[in-house]
Amino acid sequence: MLKDKVVIVTGGAGLIGQEFIRAIIENNGIAIIADINESLGLSVKNEISLELNTTNIDFVKLDITSKKSIISC
Repeated sequence: MLKDKVVIVTGGAGLIGQEFIRAIIENNGIAIIADINESLGLSVKNEISLELNTTNIDFVKLDITSKKSIISC
């Protein structure tokens, strides 16, 4: 279903976002955690990567309330 599709989850470091990330990986997608909290985002990335034995997950620091932040991505 999601094979090789890239899905960006804003707020991906939050509890609901983490479940979306897991679902994406479990359905063979590529997940991008986009969150303003860099330390939590990287921690979630590492935790889920180990848990699901995958490299198809990455993190990007993103503040969706700032147009400047979105353009720099």
